Amino acid sequence: MHILCVGLNHITAPVDMRERFAFNESMYSLSSHREMHGLTGLVVLSTCNRVEIYATAKTPDPTPLEKLLAEFGDVNVASISSHVYRYADESTVWHLMRVAAGLDSLVLGESQILGQITRALQSAQDEGRADLLLKRLFQQAIHAGKRVRSETNIARNPTSIAGAAIKLASENIPRLSSMQVTVLGAGETASLVVGALRHRGVENLQVLNRTLRHAQELTEVWGGRPRSLESLPVVLQSSDLVISSVKSYQPIIQTDAVAEAMQFRPRRQLTLIDIGVPRNVESGTAKIPNVSLHNMDTLQMVLSHSMNLRKQERPHVENILTEEVDEFREYLQTYQVLPLITDLYEHAESIRKSELEKSLRRMKNLPKAEQANVEAMTRAIVKKMLHAPTVNLRAASKTSRVSEYAAFIHDLFGLK
Repeated sequence: MHILCVGLNHITAPVDMRERFAFNESMYSLSSHREMHGLTGLVVLSTCNRVEIYATAKTPDPTPLEKLLAEFGDVNVASISSHVYRYADESTVWHLMRVAAGLDSLVLGESQILGQITRALQSAQDEGRADLLLKRLFQQAIHAGKRVRSETNIARNPTSIAGAAIKLASENIPRLSSMQVTVLGAGETASLVVGALRHRGVENLQVLNRTLRHAQELTEVWGGRPRSLESLPVVLQSSDLVISSVKSYQPIIQTDAVAEAMQFRPRRQLTLIDIGVPRNVESGTAKIPNVSLHNMDTLQMVLSHSMNLRKQERPHVENILTEEVDEFREYLQTYQVLPLITDLYEHAESIRKSELEKSLRRMKNLPKAEQANVEAMTRAIVKKMLHAPTVNLRAASKTSRVSEYAAFIHDLFGLK
């Protein structure tokens, strides 16, 4: 049995092509596709930056999977051939491990992919598309991804502007969770900032926006106090941290307004983090005593440093993946004899049941309890009789003599 993978991602295909493969499982009957293309197992991993088909098949030919991928995008195979990557057997194992670890992501070490892999496996299991081999491979990859994130620092440094802003705030403001924090804006970036602040335990949070309704919608999700942007002068007097993400061609926070607000709090520190483009905060505010200003240049330095730290973790990640691949390789060796062991037990169980029924028909007066004891005894006999052959078969699977052992067992027991 061969493990195959074909796919395309942010490296091999432009975004306009990837958009064609935005996969919605409700649109496809994958079980019928699996049967149509002669595949034993089938799992589809689809994200905004990749679509990959994993399958088990009797031959290493990737052609059926390429045809299936083309069907998903409603294109012909030739048009995507140069954008598709293909893996077989151990190369497939290594690829999925690296995907689960975040080494193959657009953002190195991102964690979202691990949940996407888990959902892909669950969907395949729900539909009966995940055979034993694919199930074990995906479980091993998920385990590897979890180890990578718990045993290395590859996912512990921010890679988004919102994440960098919160990291910067945490480093500059002691006891951030108990401070008064204000977010200006209610767009996507501001929403990420608010969510990250909540996860950091910030309780005293308010959101200011030109359109109050949008601020209300954001605080309904995350909590906090919605306010109009017109209340900014008063808010500056009481806030310890202000993070601004407003679309504006003119500064929202002006130097004079900050200077005036600081007269009401002369010894209290105010941190301003400007993530607006164009800038939301006038640069002159940085010269005001007890005011600390950080803008996109500062945040880009944080992101660059974070990415360098993540890259340094790659060797540690690769070591973990090597261990996980080795463990899966050992499973594969045993997997080769699993169908034979199953056949052996089914053959013995068939004989046991047949002979037990004959015996019980001759012992009509045997009490139910004794009948149960007899059945238990026959099960125990079969189990003990097959224990040594099973152990030896598993051991042989790790040697070059596995085919010889398998043929001998087939002939010896008369298996099909």
